[in-house]
Amino acid sequence: VEAFDPANLFTPVARKAAFLRNNGQIVDIDGTTEGVNLPDLEENAAYIFTVRPRSHMAVMTRVALTMPSVNWYNFSESEFNAMGTNQQKAMPDGVFALYAGDFDHNGVINYADANQYISEVNQTGQYLNADANKDGRTLAEDYQLLRVNTGIMSISILRD
Repeated sequence: VEAFDPANLFTPVARKAAFLRNNGQIVDIDGTTEGVNLPDLEENAAYIFTVRPRSHMAVMTRVALTMPSVNWYNFSESEFNAMGTNQQKAMPDGVFALYAGDFDHNGVINYADANQYISEVNQTGQYLNADANKDGRTLAEDYQLLRVNTGIMSISILRD
């Protein structure tokens, strides 16, 4: 999770590792505390936040959020909760999800991600970038998530 001053979206003012659960909730690195504590943020100041998950496209809040906040920012409620267009995938149940397949974390789902998948295929029990469905294995199901999202790009500010 990264926090940015809305006037400068190029350099984060705070960054912290966290876990992104399969239900979309973010928990601190202890695995149980909901949310992320970023002690360097100024109280009553507004920030733009980025979530950079493993194996999925990074996403940025569309609006600045004033800290501290006890309210969750829910990307899954609307495609318009993410900055830019086509930054989330509409799911059959009506929620929006992050695009799977950005295994090399460069903001573009392409052949380089397929190469990453090939280098990790059939591995299990490890923390693998190409494990798109987060089941602890890199199998054909992960490739299918990559394949249907090939060509998707994040907003330019999130691309390497």
